[in-house]
Amino acid sequence: MFRKLLLPLVFSAFSTGVSAAEILLENQTKTLNLAKQMAELMEAKAAAEGENVVIYIVGADARPVLIHRDPQSGFAPMDWSSEKALSSYQTRQQTKDLSSEMKVFRVDTFSFVPGLPGGVPLVLDGKRAGAIGVSGAPVAKDQAIAEVGLAVFEKAIASQD
Repeated sequence: MFRKLLLPLVFSAFSTGVSAAEILLENQTKTLNLAKQMAELMEAKAAAEGENVVIYIVGADARPVLIHRDPQSGFAPMDWSSEKALSSYQTRQQTKDLSSEMKVFRVDTFSFVPGLPGGVPLVLDGKRAGAIGVSGAPVAKDQAIAEVGLAVFEKAIASQD
């Protein structure tokens, strides 16, 4: 897996004269900066709604890029936000669209949370770019807050074209 990620960086480095580490760091920095922009606007939406939420953003490797936890949010939203993000990442669907007939079940280290709004996938050129999970508000508000992050992501992608 690591080789698949590293080889394109190495070839790119040779062609541009920039080291693979510099390219990797630049991509990680861009990813984190975009996640910060997304979280900032999602938190503003949550505050406007009077909600205390946890925002969990994963990258293309399904690992956390940014976790924002409002100090007033409870304990459970931390777990639910991560599971919403990972469910959305794995299925490439919004968690609100997953069949509510499915049971919540555990796979390896996370649970699928079907039918619970607040998880949205981030897709770029048909490939997984990450996902957002939001929890702590009523589920309709979790979904609306997550969609703010999705809109920021889509706008950033559109501006690069």
